[in-house]
Amino acid sequence: MKLITRADNILNVVKPLRSINEEGVFVFRPESIEVKLTDPAHVAMFRTYTDMRTAIKEGSVRDYKINGEEEKLGVDLEKLVDALKFIGSEEVTVYDEIPTLPNGKKGIHRRLVLEGISLRRSISLLHPESMGEPKVPKLTEYAVFDLSCATLKKRMQYMKGISDSCAIEYERGKVTLSAEGDEDEVVFNEYVTHSPSVGDSKVRSKFPLDYLTNGFKALTPTSESGYKVTLKLGNDYPLVVEYSRGNTDFKFLIAPRIEHD
Repeated sequence: MKLITRADNILNVVKPLRSINEEGVFVFRPESIEVKLTDPAHVAMFRTYTDMRTAIKEGSVRDYKINGEEEKLGVDLEKLVDALKFIGSEEVTVYDEIPTLPNGKKGIHRRLVLEGISLRRSISLLHPESMGEPKVPKLTEYAVFDLSCATLKKRMQYMKGISDSCAIEYERGKVTLSAEGDEDEVVFNEYVTHSPSVGDSKVRSKFPLDYLTNGFKALTPTSESGYKVTLKLGNDYPLVVEYSRGNTDFKFLIAPRIEHD
């Protein structure tokens, strides 16, 4: 695999992901680069997908090629971000290699290499097979609606002072976010375009606030005024949050907290 682009193009995608996990799997294909990571408790999952053909056509990527149809690399995101921050806005060449040992023989462990004008950094790779993905049930009936990312982050931060969980409910164009503690309660109402996929039905799920806030922290670029995210909400199903920025699509999933009678 070989990629030539500005270091900050990669940094803008991977830096916020560290709120989910410090390790991620990069999947390189001829037409795309996908980054997948799951939090250690397997409650939340994050995925980014970058269309490399469009990125090359528009000039944000100068060169990109891989050997074969697919390459998977397990990467320490902390080490990757530190190197990218040092390189800054310079162009960087990223590739993987099996290094030559001091005795002249080839090593057995591959490394990720970043080469800029002022820095060459080798990072030992992790085993992607050890970073399993949780099985996500397929949504059969769910509401789809758009909300401001900045508004959601502000609401959730406020609710953390009341409870450790947040209930999200949709019914005929009205979205309710609520948190209830032992003595206090807060309810936020938002009004959106009606989602015909659920008709007049009500859908509701509850989610742990720590994982919600960490997930939306990974959506940092969308916190600017005007950025909206698409939410897919079902009854006691994982919440799906999606948005696009430039040539990259982002998807965040979080498992529900099931309420028992």
